[in-house]
Amino acid sequence: MSTRLMRIGTLVLSVFVIIYVVFQLVNFSGQDYTYYTVYSQTVEDNLSVTGMFFREESTIPIQNGGIVSYEYEVGEKISSSARVASIYQNQAAVDRQREMKNLQETLQSLEKAQLGSQTTDAIRPETLNGMISEYTARLIASRDKDDYSGLSSYRTALSEVFARREIIINADVDYTDEIASIRTRLEELEAQGGESSSAVYTDVSGYFVDYVDGYEGIATLEALSTLTASGMDQMLADYPGDKVDTSSVRIVTSQKWWYAASVSEEQARSIREGSTVTIRFPNLENTVQAVVQELRREEETGNFLVILQGDTILPYLLESRVQASEILVQTYTGLKVPKEAIRFNEEGQMGVYAVLMGKMYFRAVGQIYESDSFIISSTSYESADGSPTLKLYDTIILGGVGLYDQKPVS
Repeated sequence: MSTRLMRIGTLVLSVFVIIYVVFQLVNFSGQDYTYYTVYSQTVEDNLSVTGMFFREESTIPIQNGGIVSYEYEVGEKISSSARVASIYQNQAAVDRQREMKNLQETLQSLEKAQLGSQTTDAIRPETLNGMISEYTARLIASRDKDDYSGLSSYRTALSEVFARREIIINADVDYTDEIASIRTRLEELEAQGGESSSAVYTDVSGYFVDYVDGYEGIATLEALSTLTASGMDQMLADYPGDKVDTSSVRIVTSQKWWYAASVSEEQARSIREGSTVTIRFPNLENTVQAVVQELRREEETGNFLVILQGDTILPYLLESRVQASEILVQTYTGLKVPKEAIRFNEEGQMGVYAVLMGKMYFRAVGQIYESDSFIISSTSYESADGSPTLKLYDTIILGGVGLYDQKPVS
């Protein structure tokens, strides 16, 4: 009885083995593989941090008791002893001064256009059209970047170019009457200006900002010289948020700024002192270049204070104190290869199987970047064992068993 049971068991086991072998043959001998087309991919190795700006700054108090009219836009360069603000008794006086300034700019533009039209060196309308397009593009770019420091000069230049174009196209156009009218209006406004005003001057040169935030005496270069990673974290925790105090204005006296943030030891490995990195700030269209001035390690925590130095001057940066950013450490460009496609040949060479003319062929890859799901292979990689390398737009096989060189694929 036991012998019979053993025979039945052997027979059943044999049937299962046969079924399994047939299953494998059906699934793999003529397997329909999953394919992937290789494309170029660019990835960024970046650090997301929140840091603080440290600058050389000087504050100038603005007295109360009137309406303040600033002479400069945020980010404009001013010289020492320049008049940065005027304080008027009432709004009517402010409006009058602004009208006079606009009229003076318009008068200047028309006089230059009128004089230019009388010279022997005539400018072609096409040239003036190009100048109009250029200044218009600058205006749009300034609007998009919230940089209004050059609006006055762009406006004056556009007015002049438009006037010159009109004179050239319409030979009978003459701005003499309009110039006379503007001069008359200026005389009227000057005669009305009986209200007294006081002026605020600066004794330093630099870049104008029309308010203070209370950290001018805290976020100093002296404080930065001894700051640690933990100290940076504490300063950020104590920061009350952006506060606008118009009781004073500030002059940023150096084009250079320092941006400091605390990073972990692992994050610090991707940065080296003296290297140039790219910083991406939110709400800023263009990236900013900076140099890694110092990586300052804190013994107690193992964290690092990374100090970046830059010299790009924009209103957005001048008005920022604490700001989140992405530090773009390095960019990798190459061939994107899903990890499930990777195989190794007998020599230990990493590669994939590419399909060509109904057969599969081993193609070597050289990894320059790795993520959880794919690698980036260098387009200029040369394999150590002489294997042909992967190329752009190759079709490769994802997964599968029994892969080998010149194996037919259905």
